[in-house]
Amino acid sequence: MDKMKKIAAVLLMMGLLACVACGRDGADSSDESKVKQESTAESEQSQEDSKNGMESTEDSEESGLAEGMTYSVYTGLPIREETARTQPLALVLNNIRQARPQSGIEGADIIYETEAEGGITRLVAIFQDYQELEKIGSIRSARRAFLDFALDQGAVLVHYGEDKAIKNVYNEIGCPHMNGLSYLDGKMTWRSTDRKAPHNVYTSGERLQTALELCHLEKEINPPERRVFTFAQEWQVPEGGQAVQKVSLPIYKSEFVYNPATRAYDRYQNGEVYVDLETGNTVGFTNVLIQKTSIELGEDGLHMNIRTIGSGQGYYLTGGKMFEVTWEKKSQDEETRWYGADGQELILNPGTTWINVIRSGATVKFE
Repeated sequence: MDKMKKIAAVLLMMGLLACVACGRDGADSSDESKVKQESTAESEQSQEDSKNGMESTEDSEESGLAEGMTYSVYTGLPIREETARTQPLALVLNNIRQARPQSGIEGADIIYETEAEGGITRLVAIFQDYQELEKIGSIRSARRAFLDFALDQGAVLVHYGEDKAIKNVYNEIGCPHMNGLSYLDGKMTWRSTDRKAPHNVYTSGERLQTALELCHLEKEINPPERRVFTFAQEWQVPEGGQAVQKVSLPIYKSEFVYNPATRAYDRYQNGEVYVDLETGNTVGFTNVLIQKTSIELGEDGLHMNIRTIGSGQGYYLTGGKMFEVTWEKKSQDEETRWYGADGQELILNPGTTWINVIRSGATVKFE
């Protein structure tokens, strides 16, 4: 009898640990219910496909998509329908010199960069096609603004530790997350031997899938029609704007240089080009956004308070041109929206996007 009581107590403790590590309050994360409106002239089958964010075979042929393909809500590029149903993840990545070059970063659809503390930045990388990646990282701890980046993109936040002040915020704002600094360590993450702690925590597509199962989070979703961005059907150089081949952000010691051959902006930091450690490929981005907002030292004198709700100015770069833009996030429950100088919603070129979230007064140089 005593043995049975001990077993029951152990099982109860494991359940509590799972709730803490996975950011759950004992209930599964709520399902997304996104319904795409179609015209009444479409068939019932076409309408059903649209609810799942998919196109019928006939629609695919008309749009030039092969059967079994659809458009990514994160890049606007054709992807497999099964990939579009994969649970998106927002991984907090290390960006300090000792952690570069990062592994698996080439596979990210969207990357946010902003201040963490002490003049360093961290990245929040949105992945959807990650199952085959063998090494991603290194993974670091979460900050308050990172939760909003993940929520904006409908993604599960993946991190290793956190600012203690945000421990209760995940549930308060409904941000599903998986914390590697928990019983998930060794299951979702591991420490490599080629780098020193704390810059050596890594994960993989296989381990992330295992972690979703352990946290009772969905591995498949009904993809929405859109998240934050609207994409053009085809890549093009937008009309207007200012010809800009290079943008520099001294506060982040980074540069983006336009490469006409790839139609992307190669990223440099501390004068070194960004590459993926696993592939050796240069990491470039079709779209570069600069989001100006207030960033101030928090009450603890260490972490930064980054304003994500409200509105502000910014810049958009694509195709070797720069455009002045604005951004707006009306409430915690609404995604950030971007607008051109004419007040119309910004249309991005299909491809990957880097978002620099910087202080309003920070210097930005265009060449």
